[in-house]
Amino acid sequence: MIDPRTLVPLDEDTILRSVAKTGRAVIVDEGRDRASAASHIAAILADKGFATLKAPVKRVTVRTSPCLTRRTPKRVSSPAKSRLPRRRFQSHVLQPEPLS
Repeated sequence: MIDPRTLVPLDEDTILRSVAKTGRAVIVDEGRDRASAASHIAAILADKGFATLKAPVKRVTVRTSPCLTRRTPKRVSSPAKSRLPRRRFQSHVLQPEPLS
């Protein structure tokens, strides 16, 4: 597990070394799926670490919702632990859970 303390500058070498070692990456981010730190790191892995990947990069982010307000429940505005891969790097893409 890598916890990048900063995004600028981002320690790409550490991330790429880890992916080269394991062949896999799961990125957990409290931001949205698009235009986020998770999408930026996934893009770096696709550009510079693609040859070392054994499986697709997984991004676990907050659910897509029209607009977050101060009344939005935390369960909607945070990445859910239940959305993390249960088995060792499942081969399917994680889909957002429907809003209830």
